[in-house]
Amino acid sequence: MNRQPVSDVAITLGVLSQLFQSRMEVLLRPTGLTYTQLAVLSHLDHQTEGQSISALAEAFEIQQPGMSKVVQRLAASGAVTTQPDPKDPRRKLTSITDAGRSQFEAAGQAMEDDLNEWFNDWPDDELASFTASAGRLIGWLDSNRLG
Repeated sequence: MNRQPVSDVAITLGVLSQLFQSRMEVLLRPTGLTYTQLAVLSHLDHQTEGQSISALAEAFEIQQPGMSKVVQRLAASGAVTTQPDPKDPRRKLTSITDAGRSQFEAAGQAMEDDLNEWFNDWPDDELASFTASAGRLIGWLDSNRLG
């Protein structure tokens, strides 16, 4: 059995990533959120405590100045709040607000019909297999981050 070249897999993932992100940006436009802002809100929504800019930057594998800009825009819209860290007043912790959760939920609703359409004709077993394979890849990539 011939194995598919991993370069083909990498190209497929690159194209998938670009198409997905571009589509999400268009679908999110009416909500006022960018895909990156949505991802940050999703991350914060799953945290039990506030996150520092450096922790967010590390989680998203971007530089701190870039994450600071994202957080500043979210704070300006009322989607997140920043408070001094009680353990280190030099740091600020970012948390999602109720307004941010509402924005996050509205964004999910804005995308839901489109997302359902993507997989409408996929048999359940293929969708389950795709989800499992993607989860396996996500787990590996998360455990083997570069930098």
